[in-house]
Amino acid sequence: MSGGQGTRLGFDHPKGMFDLGLKSGLTLFGHFAHRLKRLSDLTKGKTGVNYAKCLIKWYLMTSDMNHDEIVNYFKANNYFGYDEDAIVFFPQGGIPALTY
Repeated sequence: MSGGQGTRLGFDHPKGMFDLGLKSGLTLFGHFAHRLKRLSDLTKGKTGVNYAKCLIKWYLMTSDMNHDEIVNYFKANNYFGYDEDAIVFFPQGGIPALTY
């Protein structure tokens, strides 16, 4: 989801860091984090199950080019209020181009 840069948006960072222009000031990452938290809260409310068991695991595929920037962005934003242990960052694989 987050491996690409936001260059087509005129943005020189990962597209998940793009400001959506909302009053809240949320970026795409922040928006997704709040939605996942809300879904987890709704699940807990409907089932009565312990919150930790209702957390939705969030997998963010990054690239070698922006992996550290994304991880540091999440840390700097306190994981947007989402449980750090429920977020998994992993870089996408790559293979060398042999021809154009």
